[in-house]
Amino acid sequence: MKFYTQQDNWDIVENNVPVFFVQDAAQFPDLVHANKPEPHNEVPMAQTAHNNAWNNFYNEKSTSHMIMWIDEALKLSGQDPDFHRKAINSGAHPKWTLSVQVLPESRQHEFDFHILDATRVWPVEEVPLGDIGELVLNKVVDEYFPETEQVAFCTSYIVPGIGFGDDPLLIGRNFSYLDTQLSRLGTNWEELRINRSVCPVLNNTRDGQGRHTITKSKVNYYPNRFEVPKLAAGGDDLRRHGATNKPGENFIEMAKVVEEQGYVDYPETLPAPTFKTHTKGPKFAEYRNQVELFSNSLSGYEKEHVIEAFSFELDHCDEPIVYERMVLD
Repeated sequence: MKFYTQQDNWDIVENNVPVFFVQDAAQFPDLVHANKPEPHNEVPMAQTAHNNAWNNFYNEKSTSHMIMWIDEALKLSGQDPDFHRKAINSGAHPKWTLSVQVLPESRQHEFDFHILDATRVWPVEEVPLGDIGELVLNKVVDEYFPETEQVAFCTSYIVPGIGFGDDPLLIGRNFSYLDTQLSRLGTNWEELRINRSVCPVLNNTRDGQGRHTITKSKVNYYPNRFEVPKLAAGGDDLRRHGATNKPGENFIEMAKVVEEQGYVDYPETLPAPTFKTHTKGPKFAEYRNQVELFSNSLSGYEKEHVIEAFSFELDHCDEPIVYERMVLD
């Protein structure tokens, strides 16, 4: 989702399942490679019913929780992949409640799993969901290519008051998403209409393929001899050059008052000795507990559903070393 706020864009990049495949962004390229089409049979992209995908699931133990949710929407997406668009056009707008789980820093060590492990869920019994709004799909795009193909999301695009944790998966995503947009849409992808901020933004970006904005400035660096960036007299000036859609209420000069009244990064408490290393703690190595909890919580019908999903996928694997290990493990 992309929120066009008066303090720049805020991108929330989610999944439609509670947990992710891997714990660390360093593992992600192998996951993608394993799920790509096999060269000799061209299994469609993102389909998992083949040898490479399930061989990866077996070897990468952290995926154990994720594959319990696999195949959940297979029938619906196969029979009517356009069901959301049809529902919107008919006035039956799909809705979801947007909720968050908030955990005080003082409770971060209370659990038998690492709270920043993306392959785990926070038990709602211990960390209740707090509803903050409702998401409604009430409009389809007018033109698919400029509004869907060219839209770009980055996990690193946040607004004041929101920061980043030490989630090893998120750290890697913050780099890879921006890098992907640069190679996919070009260095000026932020100037495309669907990605453009609704509030005026002034930065030191210049030139490059697909440049739209004409910036009347002698310098493109800071600090400089002019002390602060000199902004246009009003939002209309920038809008005329394609930099924004409307003036915005927070169109202000870079000055001391901004620093004094703005948000600051949260001062994280570091354990002794006070240094940080990008390594995963011992709790990341435990991967069975939540799988067992999830399995034990299922009804008989739900367990049959999971078994059928596994059977469907593994039935398409023709190498014994793949399906035998999954069944016997």
